[in-house]
Amino acid sequence: MWPFRKNLDASGHGFRRDPSGNVIFDFTPGELDAINWHLKMLEGKAVLKGWEDRVKNLLTARALSEYAQDQASRAEQESDSRAKQGFVNNAVSAAFKACNVYPHPILDYDLAWFSLLAAKKNVAIQLFSKFLSEYKPAQPNTLDNMLLQGRDPEKALRHAKSVIEKLG
Repeated sequence: MWPFRKNLDASGHGFRRDPSGNVIFDFTPGELDAINWHLKMLEGKAVLKGWEDRVKNLLTARALSEYAQDQASRAEQESDSRAKQGFVNNAVSAAFKACNVYPHPILDYDLAWFSLLAAKKNVAIQLFSKFLSEYKPAQPNTLDNMLLQGRDPEKALRHAKSVIEKLG
């Protein structure tokens, strides 16, 4: 789900279109810094054969999610409306990429929350609903637990329900 208005020039956020008109993306320098920092955790570690890409994608998504949260936090502290909107757009962009790199309901929740910050109420409601319908608690010792580490999915579930009740 494209979280920006259709005519937005999102090239500054790493987005472009392929010859067929499909949206594709690269990572911005800030996103790459966050990703590279997370991927350093893999240096010198053994990863089961066949799981390398999944682990790399998970760490990339986690890095993008944390970068998005940082940008949203900066937006909340910013008094200049243009700078604030830039931080919000960075958060939405990184969250959108995280959802595409490693699809997981908690990342849909993040994108929904940042979409609300960007005044995209309908997108947010759709994504909160998707999160509520798809989220299942991770089993102990699953790879998804790396993504959920430090998160409170129960709090996210309560928040998503309350937003839908309030706005839906």
